[in-house]
Amino acid sequence: MATAAREYITEDLRKNREAAKIFQEMLPEIKQFAEAAGVKVIVCKCMDGRVQTNNHKGLPPTFAVNLRNQGNIIDIDRTNKDYWDSVQEVALAARDANLPLLIISSAHRGVLGSGCAAHKKEYHETSADGDRTALDSACEQAQRLRFEIRNDQNFPAFTTVIPAMTNTDTGGIQLFGTRETLFFDGDAMIESYAHPSDVFAETFKTPPISEEWAQSSIKGKSVRSLVDGPHAPYFTDMRVKISLETYLMKNIRASGGLEGIASKELTAINEQLTHIPENIRPFLTYVMLTNMMYATHYRNENEQLRQKNKNNITPALRARVSHAEKKLGYGTGFDLQEPNSVILVKPGGGNDATSLGIGRNVLLQNLQEIDTYHSLPPIAHINIQVEEPICNKHQLLNILARMRTKLKILERVFEDYEASTGRYVRVVTTYSYHESVDPAHIGGPTKQFFPMNPDPGNPRIMIDATEDIGAGFARGSAFDVNKFRERERRYTREGLDEIKKIS
Repeated sequence: MATAAREYITEDLRKNREAAKIFQEMLPEIKQFAEAAGVKVIVCKCMDGRVQTNNHKGLPPTFAVNLRNQGNIIDIDRTNKDYWDSVQEVALAARDANLPLLIISSAHRGVLGSGCAAHKKEYHETSADGDRTALDSACEQAQRLRFEIRNDQNFPAFTTVIPAMTNTDTGGIQLFGTRETLFFDGDAMIESYAHPSDVFAETFKTPPISEEWAQSSIKGKSVRSLVDGPHAPYFTDMRVKISLETYLMKNIRASGGLEGIASKELTAINEQLTHIPENIRPFLTYVMLTNMMYATHYRNENEQLRQKNKNNITPALRARVSHAEKKLGYGTGFDLQEPNSVILVKPGGGNDATSLGIGRNVLLQNLQEIDTYHSLPPIAHINIQVEEPICNKHQLLNILARMRTKLKILERVFEDYEASTGRYVRVVTTYSYHESVDPAHIGGPTKQFFPMNPDPGNPRIMIDATEDIGAGFARGSAFDVNKFRERERRYTREGLDEIKKIS
């Protein structure tokens, strides 16, 4: 089991190194997207891996701040320090930049696949009880947030809170004013569309994209060629995805709406959004446009997978719409993880142990249902995201202390599993740098996971002494910033196997 866990972790970290490199290259375009969006965004959502990314909303990595917990059941009492620290930080940034703030309180459901485990329901075509419970919870959260921030001077004057529901089968979202007022339904809007490009106006989707800043990724292709087909570049290539999203957001901002860009159906809905503040409306219409494109693509993929068996869910279709996570993530900085790959618990829900317990149950069930159950143990990934280069021993010890705190909570959550099976949960412990850190001052791109062991000798941890970037510095040795930075650089270039070559 240890061998299987190590192989999985090594491959997972390799994918992260590749994604982090691309992210760093595309960061200038993500900044262009943010400028065109003209809004700060917080998304409160479930820890379910199927809603791990904001792809279905067309949001580039790190653009929105995601607050995650089981079923999006977050304690929003002012005593929940972690939650309000995150919310207030975004609110102050919005106010300082004279930008509006949009908070999306999101639930999720499934029809072909399962729904939200935190709301204690399996969702099938014949039952909507759990869907209703999940949506009620999101709407209640939105209402409480509106009340809490109404008289809070730290929030921008234009702060909007919107409840939402995501269909994890397609990524289609529903947007609500109140529980009773649905103003956008992505799945319903695309019923007459055969292809993702059908969401665009004909005159917009056909011409080649000629913007110079986009040539390295889009290379003069049309919107239609980027989004149509089972292997469309927009859905498979991070560079193309970010570039096209930036192109669309900039065009919507420049035109002041969707006229000449989107289909007539969506343009008509946009004109009815009088209840949305005018300075938020361009961004929200962008979200609706990209969601329709996304939902059309994955609806088509689902239909293709069940083509030979219309009346039943084929194994391939079930695999696509169901839980497939093979690890439990705990902490922050998981922005580049692949969809449906990690059940993510982000501190701030109010009780990390409760959230981790639900995540553990989902993870163990996933492992029972895949062929590798007897070889792949439950895997947990602790990551500490830091906001300045590590340059001294105090910083290093602070990171190690935070890792140890999370490790002890994980050990308690998996205590009954370990006692009953005689197997350890396997844990990978890493740190990463926030995207605001200048990459010139660190040994790799931001958002890259760097392995570090907070508890040598703990049999659960899969980072040994030869792979530990912090080895030796925290236990008696003087901190050598140059040697530390060289370890980061070597890991960035060559990965786990080569760290052990560093003296």
